Amino acid sequence: MSSVFRITTAAEALPGAAGPNAGRIGARGLRLSGRGVWLVAALALFGFAAPAFADRIILRNLTVLNDVTVENFDLDGVRLADGRTFGWDEIERGQIAADRQAEFNQALGELGIPLLRIRQNLESGAEGRLAEVVEPVLEKYRDRRGPTAYLVNQAAMWGRLAQGRREEATVSYLRCLALLSEDRTVADRLPGKRRLQVDPATGLAREISPIYFDATAARQAYAEVVATIRERKLRQPGLYAYAAALAIASGDLDVAQNIQASLQGDAREIVALRDLLGMELALARKMPDVAAARTGFPRWTELAPSLQPAWIYASGAAIASSDDAAIRDEGIAAMLHLPALFAASEPVVAAAALAEAAQVLERAGDAKGAARLRAELNARFSGTAFARDESAPAPSG
Repeated sequence: MSSVFRITTAAEALPGAAGPNAGRIGARGLRLSGRGVWLVAALALFGFAAPAFADRIILRNLTVLNDVTVENFDLDGVRLADGRTFGWDEIERGQIAADRQAEFNQALGELGIPLLRIRQNLESGAEGRLAEVVEPVLEKYRDRRGPTAYLVNQAAMWGRLAQGRREEATVSYLRCLALLSEDRTVADRLPGKRRLQVDPATGLAREISPIYFDATAARQAYAEVVATIRERKLRQPGLYAYAAALAIASGDLDVAQNIQASLQGDAREIVALRDLLGMELALARKMPDVAAARTGFPRWTELAPSLQPAWIYASGAAIASSDDAAIRDEGIAAMLHLPALFAASEPVVAAAALAEAAQVLERAGDAKGAARLRAELNARFSGTAFARDESAPAPSG
């Protein structure tokens, strides 16, 4: 769409000329000197006209784009006729065709500041503030494609992780992965140094191991994860593991078992996903296989980083359920790998391990040992639900 303003040209002003401004200069206005008359006639004869007013865009970095034509704009930004595109976060203000100026101003007002704040927080590495600034615009980009949609969904993933909302972060992750699978260049303009890390063999995000603890959030996330897998035709096996783990956390064990059974093949990654989900299902049913967990626990060092925290938790919790005190202590020691090694990358899983280990000690009559673990939990993971509610039992799976 050409967004230019129309002005009266010399040719239109001539009597008898066509156009909305024809004849607006009266006969008196044409009684010029002989040289002036010939000049007007020459302009009309050779087709010269005064230039139309073009659009004008001022960027936030104070660059002024004069004499440009806004071809179109939408949620993804502003596209110029010369092929250049600018996100709303890059634009300070603009003057375009009068019939679309109000629409332009509204879009800039609703999107410009939120997208700018997202960009600033990503650039500074302040992921803790991302969820707050991204939520107002997140739904607008739910089904969009392109760099702006990726920016918003990636910010949502990291912002939610920073708040311990792993279930919701998984939904944002799948949307990011879907966008990348369609066009890897959508991440090229992502601000800051942090980049999404994906296990190529499984499709798991390194930052989200497939185990969950919030039943309500898991139930909602499960529906959105399954919808995204179907709508975007995603096929990575790890994404199905996410769906199964969410179903386990929400109590839909039969659904989870069906998903687990659908992971066919003898590739090492597929076998590990099946075994992990099997351990989580056994924990949820309160029927852990202690012997298998003891045999399998050392495998965690051979697994992809995205699988390690979930594997350690599930196998450690299974071992700690033993009635044998020595084996029980072995399970507690296994779970304590999590706060020792994964406190930064998976704080919720680490906190869950401390809470579960504390409860195991309490049930065994070791009140002092349980208190020590609770103190560590509250000191190191105060932002998690496990520290906020000490009376709540730590979920096992």
